[in-house]
Amino acid sequence: MATGKPQLSAPAAGFFCFADVQVDVGAHRLTRDGNEIDIEPKAFAVLLEFLAHPDQLLSRDQLLDAVWGHVYVTQTTLNRLVVQLRRALGDDIKSPRCIQTVHGLGYRFIAPLTCTPGVTSVAVSFAPPVHARLPERTGALIGREQAIIELGNLLDSARLVTITGPGGIGKTQAALETARVCAPGFPDGVWWFDFTACTKDEGLAQILGDAFGIRSSDGEDNPLERLAEVLRPRRVLLVLDNCERVAEPLGRIVESLLSLCADLRILITSQQRLHCPGEALCFLPPLETPASGSWSTADEIAQLMTVPAVQLLITRSRSLASGFTLTAANAAAVAELCRHLDGLPLALELAAARLRLLSPEQLLLRMQDRFRWLADVPSGRTLHHQTLSALIAWSFALLSEREQALLCALAVFAGGWTLHGATTIGTVFELSGEQTLDLLGGLVDKSLVAVDTTIDPPRYGLLDSVRLFALEQLGKSGDEARVRRAHLRHCIDFTARVDAQVRGQRQQLWVGRVLREKANLQAAFEFALAHADLADEAITLCSNLCWYFRIQGDYRQANQWMDLALRQSDTQNLHRARADRQRHSPPSSTDHQPRRRAASGRHRAGHAAG
Repeated sequence: MATGKPQLSAPAAGFFCFADVQVDVGAHRLTRDGNEIDIEPKAFAVLLEFLAHPDQLLSRDQLLDAVWGHVYVTQTTLNRLVVQLRRALGDDIKSPRCIQTVHGLGYRFIAPLTCTPGVTSVAVSFAPPVHARLPERTGALIGREQAIIELGNLLDSARLVTITGPGGIGKTQAALETARVCAPGFPDGVWWFDFTACTKDEGLAQILGDAFGIRSSDGEDNPLERLAEVLRPRRVLLVLDNCERVAEPLGRIVESLLSLCADLRILITSQQRLHCPGEALCFLPPLETPASGSWSTADEIAQLMTVPAVQLLITRSRSLASGFTLTAANAAAVAELCRHLDGLPLALELAAARLRLLSPEQLLLRMQDRFRWLADVPSGRTLHHQTLSALIAWSFALLSEREQALLCALAVFAGGWTLHGATTIGTVFELSGEQTLDLLGGLVDKSLVAVDTTIDPPRYGLLDSVRLFALEQLGKSGDEARVRRAHLRHCIDFTARVDAQVRGQRQQLWVGRVLREKANLQAAFEFALAHADLADEAITLCSNLCWYFRIQGDYRQANQWMDLALRQSDTQNLHRARADRQRHSPPSSTDHQPRRRAASGRHRAGHAAG
């Protein structure tokens, strides 16, 4: 390539018109007859050189130096881009109206040109082509104001930010809004790539390279190195969307780019993190759902409308011209519907579509069969976002076989679980405690299981829709009976520890733990009652909770459980005696007070019998 020639410069702002073509330099946009034409960034840069030097002969070497600098590029590349430009401009090489070829010398731009006043010649504008631009906002983003602020702060301090969360939680919309807010800080543009259709690692670097005018036909062996060359001097934000299926190979590409390009920032959406050095994670939670309440007065209805999950449901419903209105008559059903759907934005949008035909009360009654009723096929929505079932199946497919088996088994827990509970379930599949913990960690990393570390011990749980999906899969697997028996064993073991601790100085701690396990204990008790060979286990469960029931003063439920359990078996044992005594003994005024363990064997025996 020739050297020593003066560097050309092209306009960075302004609006140019020639023939039937308009060029918006600042927006990196070319339109012809009112239709936007998508061309490669390098082709656009060549066009800007022509616009900056109308009717001047520009040699091929001058154009190569101006657009590519000192990076070696063959003239074949320039020829290909000029051909692309001619096609975009509707030009004819034999009878040119825009770009004239001067054989052996170069090119001349010959179209009569007009531009906005005051346009000066400075550096070439660098901006994404049409297919790599951020989509326009289609509606207000509800309930994510604080998340957008936090994401913006993360992008200020970290060069790689990954938004994680379960499918349908709104990761894409949160990323797009964050990118729009942060766009002024990236003079070389925000570039958006959707990896939904990618399932393999081949060609990932080329997908990125194509948007920057790096083609495999250029003869380059490593498009990633070329991409780094383009990005190194730029301040660019890459938004990489729906990366969960290619997280590992994409992570290697991202790590390489960040190590080579000091001013590059990357915002990722994925159900699992990329495991890159310096990766900052932002877990996007479900939308806030309403608490239990009467919702009967005008003030209460107004307050309910401010809850993000309700606000999204109502807004989407009204956008579909359903005519739905929140009233005192349906407010309780709406609140319960939002809780059933766990504040999951996609589920709420699917429910909003059903409110065109059903009342909230009618839809609420169908929540056990939600995979049938929460389905919609709007244009532009990807297949896995058209039904709630398809959404969860998409996430389920990310898991290994052992992760799938454990997830389905954990669905028997009705109100969350601890590591001890997961380990008990893991024994059904001959998993050690360490193996179960590793698989549980994988489920957390892939956003299928949520963990609350503020509770001691930490507690794990599933979104209700994920749990129902997993239970369906468990029923098909043939493992459900074994899993539920393991769940019952865990609950009996837990209540035995309750019985040993609840009368001591840690009474309130263990009462709190029982309250958290209440739904699980109910499910285990009902399973035991439904199977004749487990009647003694049902009695044992009741017996172990005798002191808890007395401390709580919940004699009605205690007697109800014990009556049901004692009817199922005639076996005479210590647990039956304790349960029978509890049923007939009046409450004591000291039952609600913590008791110290007696030192004598006589007192210990009395406690065992009581």
